[in-house]
Amino acid sequence: SKVWMLLFQIIFQPRVVKPAKLRVPRGTLIISNHQSELDPWLVCHYIPFKDFVAMLPVRYPVTARYMRKPLLGLLIRCFGGYDIGLTPLEKAKKLLYTRDLIYAGYTVMLFPEGKISNGELGEFKKGLHMLAQENIPFLLVRISGLKPSYKFNNISLKFSSLIHNIPAEEKLNQVQEFFDFN
Repeated sequence: SKVWMLLFQIIFQPRVVKPAKLRVPRGTLIISNHQSELDPWLVCHYIPFKDFVAMLPVRYPVTARYMRKPLLGLLIRCFGGYDIGLTPLEKAKKLLYTRDLIYAGYTVMLFPEGKISNGELGEFKKGLHMLAQENIPFLLVRISGLKPSYKFNNISLKFSSLIHNIPAEEKLNQVQEFFDFN
């Protein structure tokens, strides 16, 4: 994995913007837009190494269509993924499960668009609003320049400062501003 990331850095030279003394404690909700299958690895690669090791295993919800494939689902579970469910009731329960994971000290990476977007920022699902009501730290990551067709063009990752101990409305405003929602 390190070799691939090193090759990726050398070949594509992504531009990474993050706060100088970024700290990501255990129990953080990492929120990122979703442009490719590489996104989880890219985001984790640029988190300070000491923080990354301390927050292992990183957990992340995955759509049911991937999780219910025998071999792929097993592999995803081995790397911290869990099934987000098919029905609205299953999805609501898994949202509560996500919250409980964070309170138990697990770091969760969430792609609130719910799918890989074609280079454009997709609409975030409503579950993010429920998680914003909780007193949990947020880290925002905006990825651009990756396309699902793997035509990499001016790749960049922008990290926010850690967002915590603020009211839910202000937290949601910061998410909207960071991702440039109007």
